[in-house]
Amino acid sequence: MKIELIDVLQLRNMPIPFKGKGRNREKLPVPDHGYSTVLQIAASDAKKTRHIGLGEIRALPYLTGETPNSAYAFARSLGQALLGAELPDGLEGWDAAQATADLVANATRTVLGMAAGDPLPGANSHPAVRFAFDAALLDIVARSRGKSVTALLGGDDVTVRRNTFARNFTKPSILLTKLMKGNMPNGWLRGNFADNGANLASVMGAISAATNGNENDLSDVWFDLKGRWTPADVDLMLEGLTGTTPMRGSSLSMILEQPFPTYSTAWYSELFGMLEGEDNFLKDRLRVMMEADCHCLGPIENALPHIDLKITPQKCGSIADLNATVEIARAKGFAGRIYLGNAGMNTELNSIVLVSLAQVLTRDFDGNVLLSANQKLEGETAIRQVYPQVTVDNEDPCLLTPPEGPGWGAALCQSVLMKRMHKSDFLRDADATPDKELLKTQLIMSAFDDSRLHVRRLQDDDDDQGDHGQHAANDADHDT
Repeated sequence: MKIELIDVLQLRNMPIPFKGKGRNREKLPVPDHGYSTVLQIAASDAKKTRHIGLGEIRALPYLTGETPNSAYAFARSLGQALLGAELPDGLEGWDAAQATADLVANATRTVLGMAAGDPLPGANSHPAVRFAFDAALLDIVARSRGKSVTALLGGDDVTVRRNTFARNFTKPSILLTKLMKGNMPNGWLRGNFADNGANLASVMGAISAATNGNENDLSDVWFDLKGRWTPADVDLMLEGLTGTTPMRGSSLSMILEQPFPTYSTAWYSELFGMLEGEDNFLKDRLRVMMEADCHCLGPIENALPHIDLKITPQKCGSIADLNATVEIARAKGFAGRIYLGNAGMNTELNSIVLVSLAQVLTRDFDGNVLLSANQKLEGETAIRQVYPQVTVDNEDPCLLTPPEGPGWGAALCQSVLMKRMHKSDFLRDADATPDKELLKTQLIMSAFDDSRLHVRRLQDDDDDQGDHGQHAANDADHDT
């Protein structure tokens, strides 16, 4: 299949924020997480049948070093390098995923002036941009085969549970009040924790006391430490928890995410030895999570039998690289949970991609795939990026299912193109310079008309007289 056209569309995922009212009303800049760039790629097969694929670039500087503008510029260059390229026909499973990943990687080398086969330079190779192109091309391959991406990669169309929920551990009194009132999430509490081990023990003891004896669906508590601790903090934590009666009487477990810097391998070895001690009552109730670098497991390799893994798909650059990382880890003794990171900061299209990936991973890690995808119930907004979207179960809003149908099963919507398109570029495999305004009009007219869907209408940015300063792109977990 020959790649014939690529639309590069930077969209706002949130209303323009304002502060003040009346004459004092002032427009604020849209933050980086308020933008994403959507790719729409078309390729034609030997029978001249055109297949459309979608991918989304979520460029967050703290995540991959990319900004919305740098990602948009690189997407244009990478798109030009891919125009006219041939997608292989007839591939199935991970062979198909590897083929799309190789195609994008080779085009990236061309753009960066690298020789064929040279290893890509990590963050400098724009992994979030490459991931979006890879997702769009895999969408095309799956559509041409009449299969969902999940089915193409050997997964099952099963329901995925959102089981990770961001909570603020810096204000434990508010959290404890919610817990004692029975406002329990069905899964894991997860949040950043910037304090020492003694205070973590106090917070954990208070959570245990607040939940003991209450009927709730809270599974466990998860502290993201961001490499701030030393072994002294672990000693303080264990000392505090050992003397905490509520913790001993509780069934709650804990995860310490990245307690030390990744390179502190001696500290991690000491921690694992401590947790495996026969006299440690936390032996089966405390896990350590470390982030896997999709390009080199490196320092965490020896820790794999002892840990859970956080993998951020956008950092991997491709779906095939994500799978390869999991397979290498398993071969080296990994048998823990997998957390698909950054799902909470994704918008509609990438949420479909991550829930689909969770379906594939669930095949081998049944019950051990952790996901924090942010999903609003359908009908809360009049502006949609794509349709259909991830389906939220009516009875249990933690149960998610991606759209049915080939590929990702979704199409771009007219509402987002008319209301939220910030800038656009239309790349064509032809010598003539296309008329940009004509192509934009054609794009909008060909998009899915979502105006007739039953929604509770919200005023758009141009008409809204309220203060949009409270709006956020995702209302949810800032998952770093």
